Amino acid sequence: MKTRTAIASAAVAAVAVAGVGGLFAAAASGNADDASEHMVMVTTDPHGAHSQFYAIGPVTGVADATQISDTRDQLTFTDGTLVMEHLVKHQHDNFDPKACTATLDESGTWRIVSGTGAYTQAEGHGTYTFRGYGSSAPGTCGPNTLPTTFVGFAAGSGEISV
Repeated sequence: MKTRTAIASAAVAAVAVAGVGGLFAAAASGNADDASEHMVMVTTDPHGAHSQFYAIGPVTGVADATQISDTRDQLTFTDGTLVMEHLVKHQHDNFDPKACTATLDESGTWRIVSGTGAYTQAEGHGTYTFRGYGSSAPGTCGPNTLPTTFVGFAAGSGEISV
């Protein structure tokens, strides 16, 4: 269960590496008055404690994402912070003990809980999808151990006002 929790925690990080260019190109065509937000998170931390967050929309920039709990992350931008909460709606994971690999597919909703600085009045909500992959050397893994190598990708969109 610890592997599943660790991969799920890192999950709030990201799907869509192949679609990132199109996502950013589409989002960049908007203006500051648009309420549509597009975001991508990427992590290689098997603990799920740290990731990079990229946003385009009313909130635009790159943030360090720090896990606060299993369902909350703090996004630290240069001009303020956002605390976002996510709720898993669908999840499917797979553990292969012979190959020592694990995958996680997850989708759900997110919402802004609070903000500071430029985001003190921020409100918003949306959806996300996640895909995570973990592996360890054969013979060193188990369903309750963290993978030694991990990558997770999440993509989200929704509405934000600041």
